[in-house]
Order: sequence, then C-alpha cells, then structure tokens
Amino acid sequence: MASTGLYKLDDGKPHLSNCFPAKNLLRTPEEGRGHWLVARKGSLKKKPKNATETTAEGQKGQKVSFEVGGKKGSRQENRADTPGHVLDQAFLLKHHCVKDPSDLCNVNVSGLKFSKAKEKDFKHFNSVIYINASENLLPLEAFHTFPILKELELAFNGIKTVYVKYGDFKSLEFLDLSFNSLTAEAICDLGILPHLRVLLLTGNGLTSLPPSLAVAEQ
Repeated sequence: MASTGLYKLDDGKPHLSNCFPAKNLLRTPEEGRGHWLVARKGSLKKKPKNATETTAEGQKGQKVSFEVGGKKGSRQENRADTPGHVLDQAFLLKHHCVKDPSDLCNVNVSGLKFSKAKEKDFKHFNSVIYINASENLLPLEAFHTFPILKELELAFNGIKTVYVKYGDFKSLEFLDLSFNSLTAEAICDLGILPHLRVLLLTGNGLTSLPPSLAVAEQ
C-alpha cells in the first residue's frame, strides 16, 4: 500500500490525511492560511465613513426623486383624463373613438359634470338616436340640434326650467327628466314636442300635473 497521503499519530497507526476533521484544532495554522480573511477585515476597518454615507444619501435621493416623479406623473394623467366643462364635437369623437360624426349612433356622457355645450357642433351628428347625459349640469335645450334624436336621458342635471320651441326635437320619443327641480308650470312647454310618447318625471317633487300637455302646433 502506498504511503502517499498518510501520516502517523502517537499510537503509530496510519490515518488518511483527508479525513474529517480536515485539520487539528491544536495546530498552529501555516503561513498564508486565512490571510485573505484578515486582509479583508483590515480593509473594511480602513474604509472611510464618507463612502458609506455618500452611498446611503445617493439611495435616499433616488427614492425621493422617484416618489416625487410618480406623484407628478399621476397628477398629469388625472388632468389629461378630466374632460372640460364644455361638451362639443371634438370631445364626442374622441370619447367614443370615432373619426366622423356620422359614424356615431349612441352617446353616453353621463357623470362627466358638463355645464355647457356647443349646440352648433351637434347638427353634424346626423345618426345619433340615443343620448345618456345624466348626472351633469346641462339643460334640455342643449340637445335640440341633434337631427334625428329619439331618446334622451337627462336625470340629475339640476334642471329647473324647460325652453322648447317649435321645430325642436322633431323625432324625440323618450325623455327622462327624473330627479331634477321641475315644476308643473315648467313642463308645460313639453306639449309642443310632436312625437314624445314617454316622459319620466320621477323625483321632481311634483304634486300635480298640468290639466293638458297637448299644445296645438302653430
């Protein structure tokens, strides 16, 4: 048997040099063993404090700038998504993802808090037959230029008076004016609408209705 890799203890019995434990705890380590660990600890002790503080400050600065940037970005996005107070052709086309007014048939702008409308823009929407404009601050007459409008929902718009003239809403058949502030006198003018068949007035606090809503067309 080869004697390479063997050493003898006091009892004279041979043992493999690569058995566990790998070294004797009572032996003094040879030169060079563990030198890298000692050198590493020494370098950490000699490391200037400014380097650590600079790194921490840099990380902190990055975090603050990120948060501030995020807040600014979110505010800009919210402002971009908030519609203006004027309902016009440009908004209707963008809101409903169409390029031509004739391609739009149904309009839904409920809950967008519009208070004004460009009535002249609506005459180009010659295919719109249904509009839901509830929960805004728009009057009834703001929609009289839609050529073939048949159904109009204007609940929760704070409407107190109604201004309708002959020739307005020629095709309107369904009108929802629920939860506004209309009186019996205010709805008298609705009698001139030639094709109106359904009128919803729930939540207006009405105690009576006009004796007759039928008005002869002049």
